[in-house]
Amino acid sequence: MAGERQINWGQDETDATYVTGDAGDGGNFVVAEDTDGATILLQWNPTAGEWEYNGPVNMGGNSLTNVDSLDANAVSTEK
Repeated sequence: MAGERQINWGQDETDATYVTGDAGDGGNFVVAEDTDGATILLQWNPTAGEWEYNGPVNMGGNSLTNVDSLDANAVSTEK
């Protein structure tokens, strides 16, 4: 994200472990980028209108509520 609007989570850009900001590639908003692995962990893609993640999500043992069915492509809340 160099040169774009960003927040560096460290002393400076070279020391930051994580970055938040505008990716500049079509307007994606990067919530968390791991600078060690150059991996965007979570971002909003306004073109697709959805959140995109690139890592496992730990739900901390909390189950999903108000979900009737769940599969790899959809969630249904209809009963």
